[in-house]
Amino acid sequence: MLLPVLVVRLAQARGPAPRPTAASETFRRFHAAVERDHAVTRRIEDYAAALGHSPRTPTRATLAATGRTAKQYVPSR
Repeated sequence: MLLPVLVVRLAQARGPAPRPTAASETFRRFHAAVERDHAVTRRIEDYAAALGHSPRTPTRATLAATGRTAKQYVPSR
């Protein structure tokens, strides 16, 4: 009976969940595109165009999310 109380207190001590940022949403969409189209293309420009962004946008979002550039991320998929 004490386990639910402990879980609630731990969740409260941790604080509120972080809100998604524009960069995290861009990375999520970029990641989904890479997973879907990896066999077709590995060019950042193609993924960026499909998402309606310049090539720098997925690169900045990937760098913020993973610490790597988009060009480093795609081959390591």
